[in-house]
Amino acid sequence: MAVQWRGAMTTGSPVLDNDHQILIGLLNEVENAIDNHSMTVIGSALEDLLQYTVDHFEREELIQAQLHYSDAKTHKKLHDDLRNQVIHLNESFKALTDKVQKKELAGEIHTFLNAWLVNHIMQEDIKIRPLLNKR
Repeated sequence: MAVQWRGAMTTGSPVLDNDHQILIGLLNEVENAIDNHSMTVIGSALEDLLQYTVDHFEREELIQAQLHYSDAKTHKKLHDDLRNQVIHLNESFKALTDKVQKKELAGEIHTFLNAWLVNHIMQEDIKIRPLLNKR
């Protein structure tokens, strides 16, 4: 099921909120590609999602540093852990040659990233909202 942006996901940073909306859109593109059984599109959509995620993490960590966010180190560890998992999953996806297995793994990656992204935004990223509201 496609993820929908909700006001409760707002961090207060236009940059991060825009990034999160783009990430949700990219995640939904992966879902559409899976539904349409297009291995080429699935691979491309996953690559786009993964690259944008890495770029977003860099922007988010920079903003947290600028805000002197006290949990920035812990937050970066969450990002690093996901980045490593995603790299491994993407390499596994690329290594598969069987279309059924590729589609199954793409579905697992999508489900994992879907849950991770929504939970991360709602439980972790919004913690910077009070710092942004002080500005």
